[in-house]
Parts: sequence; structure tokens; C-alpha cells
Amino acid sequence: MNPYFRSAKSATIAALLQHERLSRSELAEITGVSPASITEVSQNLLQQGLLVELPLPQTGNRRGRPSVQLRLQASHSYFVGISISEIATPMVITDLQGHILARKTIPFCKTPSELTAGIRNNFATILRDAAIPRSRVQGVGITVAGIVDSELGVCRYSAALNWRDVPISEMIGKALKLPAWVDNVRATCRSQNMRPLRKRDARPRGVSSTREHRCEPASPKRRRSAWHWRSLPGPHQQSGVHPFH
Repeated sequence: MNPYFRSAKSATIAALLQHERLSRSELAEITGVSPASITEVSQNLLQQGLLVELPLPQTGNRRGRPSVQLRLQASHSYFVGISISEIATPMVITDLQGHILARKTIPFCKTPSELTAGIRNNFATILRDAAIPRSRVQGVGITVAGIVDSELGVCRYSAALNWRDVPISEMIGKALKLPAWVDNVRATCRSQNMRPLRKRDARPRGVSSTREHRCEPASPKRRRSAWHWRSLPGPHQQSGVHPFH
């Protein structure tokens, strides 16, 4: 696939995740992609079933082609989101729009192997809770509180977890038999317009802790999964060919 087309495709999906529904002209303005490329990308995504068109009701005596907005088809694909911290590991299933459909919390695990086993053991349960067939799950997005090499899918160092050079993306990907991507908490929060949520935010006044362990929406209007974006196409892809490419 043409690299420019792939980039335009990723930018289109990212914009629709943030704004939910947009016209083609709005997409071109927000992403900086040419209108012609937006038309080509949107047609490709419509053919794949990733987008739906939403005609807007005409007002007044306006003639001509009615305005149309585009929206991600939520039920097209599903993703696993995992946020690894020193407290516990939330595990969620999201739809293509990033809405959380089911959630499990895995207690703190002392080793990466123990954590991976816990994730594998809870996968079937969370799929059942979300009423999602396994075949519809396209990938796993992972966040870790620590220094992460997202290109290689490795947690280089996490003081909170006592990890060094842990290939966590490969471990979880193999356990769930899915493509997996990993990044640190700060990077994921930035991509989702979120702020890091620290332990001190949930503690009584006078008890301090500054370690980050998960994200919360910066605005009530953006209640999407903090992990979902890392499962979408982009330079952070680790293994296999992403179904959106």
C-alpha cells in the first residue's frame, strides 16, 4: 500500500475516533489531507465496512446532493485493552469506536509470566461478558507504567513493576494469539487527549504518591478506551499485517 495512502487512512480513523462523526470536508480540514485523498480513503473504508454514511436532513430550500457525515462502524471490529500497573491490571473489550463493552481486573502479579497467564485465563470470560466472538477481535493495545520501546514491543524498565527488558507485547500477543502493541501511559494519554491518573488522585488528602498507573478522560465527552488507539494502524504496529492496512 502507498505510504501516503496508509498515513491518510490512519489520520482519518484517528479523527473519527476523536470527533465521532465528520463530513469529508471536515476530515480534510482536521487531518490536513487533501479532499481528493479523503474521498479515496473514505471510499476504501466504506467498501471494507469500517465506515457508515449518515445523510443529514436538508433544511430550507437547499438543493443538490444532501450533506453526508461519516462514522466508524462500531460493530465491525473489536479490541482488547490492557493497562499494566503496580496496583492491578484492568482488561477491557472495546468496539471500533473505542467504547468499552466489558471489563475485568487482574490482581497484581509478581512476574510477567504470571501476568500473561492471568490475561490468557480471563480472555474467554471477558469475551463472554461482551458477547463478542473471538474471531471479531483484531488486536491488543497495552499500556505500561515505565520506559517502553514501542517499536520492539519491549518494556525497557519499570520501577513500579520491577521489570527490565520484558518483551511484553510478544508475550501477550502469543498468549491471546493476536497482534499486540505496547506503549507507556503518558504516550497513550496524549494520543487520546487524556491526562495520567495518579494514585494520589484517589487517596485521602495527606497521603502522597506520584506514580502513574492509568488514564482518565480529560473531558466527559471523551469517555473512550485509553488503550483502543494503540490497536489502530500506525507506526507502532509490531507483528503481522493489520486488517485496516
